[in-house]
Amino acid sequence: MKNLTIELKALTFHLIILNDQIIHLSFSPDSHQQAIKKISRQQPIFPLKSGPEKDKLITEFKRYFAGQPYNLPWSTQAPFYSSGSAFQQEVWELIRAIPRGKVMTYGELAAELGGKGYARAVGRACNTNPLALIVPCHRVVGVKDIGGFAGGRLIKKRLLEIEGIFDDGGQRQLPLK
Repeated sequence: MKNLTIELKALTFHLIILNDQIIHLSFSPDSHQQAIKKISRQQPIFPLKSGPEKDKLITEFKRYFAGQPYNLPWSTQAPFYSSGSAFQQEVWELIRAIPRGKVMTYGELAAELGGKGYARAVGRACNTNPLALIVPCHRVVGVKDIGGFAGGRLIKKRLLEIEGIFDDGGQRQLPLK
């Protein structure tokens, strides 16, 4: 198992990789350390050193941030993803369908799941998302503001800026799905 921290586009994010698959991706150092602690009970984790595997990952993240087609290796069988509840996994799959440059509100996702009363549960599922960017929970926003983000609201705002969600004045546009 391998551990990697990447800095791109004024963002720092952390990955855990198992069998060439990303199994955890977070902007939160605390979340990353908790994941390492949990998964390292099963297998030791080593830093991913320079080489083709690291270069390929960095290239794919550069493509992601540039809005180009990308291929980030992951699986729904990844330990952290597959350990989510059925509801969390359903939320995460809906979030994966939100295209780049678009957003949905917590309430809109909740409505797709059966009722606006699920909006807080959608927010909790976003907060526990083990695969930031792959499951782009930063694209889920509040009605009045951008909402929360496990990696911090400033990082969420930066991700939305990269995807063109904000105009030059920093105001949210509403390119809803």
